[in-house]
Formats: sequence, structure tokens, C-alpha cells
Amino acid sequence: MLNIMTKYYSFKFFSNTQRPLYGPLFLILFLMHLQVFAEQSQPHPIIDKQMPGYSRSEQLSEMPLKQLLGLRDEYTAKIEDLNDIVVETHKDDQYLMDKLIAYDRERLRIIEIIPILIEDYSIKPPFSESLLRYAQTFEKLDSKYQGQLKTLDDYRSYDFRAGMAYLSMMASMQEQTDLYEHLHADMEDEQTTIGAYVKRLNLAYAEVEKASEDIGELNTIRHLEKELERIEQELKSRR
Repeated sequence: MLNIMTKYYSFKFFSNTQRPLYGPLFLILFLMHLQVFAEQSQPHPIIDKQMPGYSRSEQLSEMPLKQLLGLRDEYTAKIEDLNDIVVETHKDDQYLMDKLIAYDRERLRIIEIIPILIEDYSIKPPFSESLLRYAQTFEKLDSKYQGQLKTLDDYRSYDFRAGMAYLSMMASMQEQTDLYEHLHADMEDEQTTIGAYVKRLNLAYAEVEKASEDIGELNTIRHLEKELERIEQELKSRR
């Protein structure tokens, strides 16, 4: 499995590549911000974002018991303080989830966009048929998960599958050099179908990024909870 991106802004990684059409392709077909994971268990760049200043506590096995217990108390107290902030601001998991779902609805407009692109760019069979099959794949994904995305873990799983579908579509389009060139030019023009699509997607993703920053306390809580699990495991091993 390819592990070629580490940030949601995957297209930035490719924007300076020596293959000039590869970056624009990610910009369009990876929908500007799609993360594809090598494994579904890998941290999600939005959901699992860590806050600066909190790093993994290393060498727990070498810590004296007093220091280990002190670290546990410190993290527990910090989590309690951060939970109070979350309750006060009402910026919880659902706050981020709402923004991710709104972004995903914009992303799934690719189902409507594909037939228009086929007509606008006079895409002929068999490639037009291949694109329509991808549209059907996205429709099935949408149907399968619609109403099922209740938690951020649900979205993480869904995002993985959606990413794999887009990666497959991207690979098939890579061979259509002339089409790439047209798309690359038109995506800068908001009057074109692809340009308007990219603009709306950008706006939706900007909301996701803002929400991710707004719930920084939650991201820190998740990190500290994982560290507490490690500390408890170390303490258990010493009994």
C-alpha cells in the first residue's frame, strides 16, 4: 500500500515535482485535502492532530516510581482542566464532526461532476465508462455510510475508504495527459465546472481546519490519555 502523503494538503508535496502534471492531478482528484493512509490505524491528520508542547513521554521503563506517579498525576490534572474548557466552549467532537461532514458533502459532489467533465472535455469510451464506474463507487460509499458517521472513529474509517477510491481514480487518469492539461488550466477559472468545484471545496476545508484548531484542547486530551495508558501499563508491569 502506498504511503505517499503525510498531510491533508497532499498537493503541496507534489507541487514542486519534476512531473508537472502530477501535482495538479492531486490538487483536483484528491480534492485538495484528502489524506490516504498506508494503514487505517495510522493517525488522521485532522482528527488526531497533536498540540504543540505535548510530546510522547519516552523511556518510561527507566523512570523512578516517584517520577512516574508524578507524571500520571500531572497528566490527570491537566486533562481535568482541559475538559472544563471543552464543556465551557461547547467545542467538542461533534463540532469537528459537523465540519467534516459538511466538507465531505462537497467532496462527494464529484459524483455530479464526473458526467459534466465527460461532456465538457469530450471524454470518449472506454475512459468515460471507467469514470462513470468511479462515480458509481462513490455513490455506493455514500449510500453505505450515510447516516452511519456518528463519531470521529467512524469518519476515520470512511475517509480511508474514500481515499483509496480517489487514489484508484487518480491512477487511471494519470495516463490521460491532454485531459490533465485542460483540467489544470480550468481549475483556476471559477466559471468552469472544475474551478467552481475546487473553490467550494477549498471553502469547506478551511472550515475543517478552523474547527480543528478550535478544538485544540480535545486533541491534547486525546494525546494525554494515550500517555496515561502507557504509564498505567508501565506501573502494572512493576507490580
